[in-house]
Amino acid sequence: MLPQPLREDSEGGSLTAFEEFLLHNELGLAFDELEMIGMGNHCPPAFWRAMLAAAESMQLFDQAERCRAELL
Repeated sequence: MLPQPLREDSEGGSLTAFEEFLLHNELGLAFDELEMIGMGNHCPPAFWRAMLAAAESMQLFDQAERCRAELL
């Protein structure tokens, strides 16, 4: 659901960092990285709905609120 070409930020929000966090089972950090990627790119509502569902499943309440705000 990420746009191509993907705009990544050296301050955060890279697929490389996201994959590294996943590799080390740092799911909260992986979520944050993917959220930064989403905020730096024009992602469709389906991306934010999936992110919201993941945040709620992981009980990441602050992140869930930010995802909800992206859907407005």
